[in-house]
Amino acid sequence: MTGLAWRLGKDSRQIAPVLARHIRYNKEARSSRFFNDRNLSLWEKYCLAPDQCMELGGYLLWLRGGEVTSVNREDVTLCPPASHALHDLPPGVGFVGKRLLPLSKTSQTVRVDVVAAWTTSSSLEYGFWTATLLELLSALGFTTPGDPLYLMTPDSSRWYTSRLWRHSSFFPLLREQRDAGDLFLAAYTESADPATHFPVCFYSFHTLRISARSHVARKRAHCTRKATELETNLQGRWRFLPANRAMSDLYYHATYLDRVQLTLHCM
Repeated sequence: MTGLAWRLGKDSRQIAPVLARHIRYNKEARSSRFFNDRNLSLWEKYCLAPDQCMELGGYLLWLRGGEVTSVNREDVTLCPPASHALHDLPPGVGFVGKRLLPLSKTSQTVRVDVVAAWTTSSSLEYGFWTATLLELLSALGFTTPGDPLYLMTPDSSRWYTSRLWRHSSFFPLLREQRDAGDLFLAAYTESADPATHFPVCFYSFHTLRISARSHVARKRAHCTRKATELETNLQGRWRFLPANRAMSDLYYHATYLDRVQLTLHCM
C-alpha cells in the first residue's frame, strides 16, 4: 500500500477538521490549569503535559497517534532558541525533533525524522511543553534513554494512548467551546447521525493532520505567510516512490532551517 492509501487507510471515514482557534483554546486551557492550580500533585501536573504535547505534536508534525505515543526519551532532540547556532538557525529560533524510524546502515540518525519550531508564529509553544514533559519525567524517576514519554500509570506499566487523550482532554475541551457558542463546532452534536456525531467526526488523529494541512494552505491570522509546496512535502511524511518524484526533489537535502520554516511562519 502506498501514497494516500498508506497514510489514510483504504476505508477511511470522513473526519472533520478543527480550526487553529480550537487548538489555541485547548492549549491555553491546559496551561491555565498547569500554572494556576496549586493543588496539583507532581503526577497530576505530568498528566497535563502529555495531553499538551500529543495535541501539539499531532498538529505541528502531522503524525499518526501511534507515531506520537511510541516515542522514547532517546528519540527526542531539543534545540532551544539559546542553542540556535549549533544548527545554523537564526537567533531566537529553536526546534523539537523526533526520530520515528529505526536505525539502518544508511541512516545512522544523522538527523531526526520530523521537526517543529520551538515556538510557532501563533505562539504554539511545542518546545517549552516537550522540555517540561521531560523534566517532569525526570522528577518521577524516568531518566533512562529507553523510558517512554507518555505514561498512563506512575509505575509505567501502561503507556498513554491517543484514545485516552481524545476522551479525557480533546473531546471535553471541544465540547466546552461548542457549548460556549462556537458556531463551527455547533454542527457536531451527540445525535446518532454519524455525519454529525461528535465522537465519530473527531475520532482520529487524522483530524489534527487535515486541520494543519488546510491551515497552512493560506496566510492565516497570527502567521506571516502560507506554506510553499516544497515545505508541505517536507513536513508531511508521505510515502513517495522514487519514480514518482522529480529528480530535483530526490537530490534536495533540507537543513534544519529549511525544515522548521513551515511551523515557524505558517502555524
